[in-house]
Amino acid sequence: VAVFVAAMFDGVRRFAQRAAATKAGFVFLSGAFFVTFALFSATSFQLDHYTVILFPFAAILCGQFLAQRLAGPQDGRGLLAAQILLGTLLLVLALGLSVYVGNVDVLAAEGCILLLMAGMAWGRRRQMRENLLLLLPLTGILAVYTFLVLTTMLTFMRVGVAHNVATQLAALPDATVYVYRMDIVARELGLYRSAPAVAVEDLAQLPARGDYVLLASGALLAEPGAYLAGATQLGQGRWAVHKTGTFPRLLRLARGEEALDDILILQIKGVD
Repeated sequence: VAVFVAAMFDGVRRFAQRAAATKAGFVFLSGAFFVTFALFSATSFQLDHYTVILFPFAAILCGQFLAQRLAGPQDGRGLLAAQILLGTLLLVLALGLSVYVGNVDVLAAEGCILLLMAGMAWGRRRQMRENLLLLLPLTGILAVYTFLVLTTMLTFMRVGVAHNVATQLAALPDATVYVYRMDIVARELGLYRSAPAVAVEDLAQLPARGDYVLLASGALLAEPGAYLAGATQLGQGRWAVHKTGTFPRLLRLARGEEALDDILILQIKGVD
């Protein structure tokens, strides 16, 4: 962020002094970034990952700016201070969150990143300015993304309904699964199984005959008229039907503090 702001300020300030090709490149990259950003900002369907396409344009501008600064005179104390501050904050944030969640695998990954970057910094100890300007922010960013990716993956593997149900149904690869009042789970099962997964909102939509698997909340059996003849319980678990939400909810799920849903896996045979 700090580098991009500095790169844009420097590019505008020195625009008249640069060669025609450099000017054209700056106009193209800046236009590609800001015009596309404005278009996304004006739409009603704003999702974070839509902005991923903008990052390469900003990265090229930042890379050129940093290369010029590292090759030129030893100035730019403000930028150096901003990089040190942001890099340190990111690193502290990643380590603090890793300790807070308390997942051994995440902590081990963060430790490996720190050791790797410390080794690189020691090997480049004569280029300390470059380490502070580039390596420290890179370490902080990698630490944050490692925490986010690993924590999300490990948490969803533990509490995700579709992943755990598919694991328990590995012995029945061709069984059709009917998912009762959990349409998002029915869609997710398609990522794990080749057999059909059908969402139903009413028990009357279930087949009158045939063998199939029913996935439903444990509260189903307490509903009036929910008795299912020929039902055999294949599995059960406490999982999260809706995994997404706010960041604090992800942390609660990762720490095992969020309330989970009781899910039943039933095999239905010869229902009339």
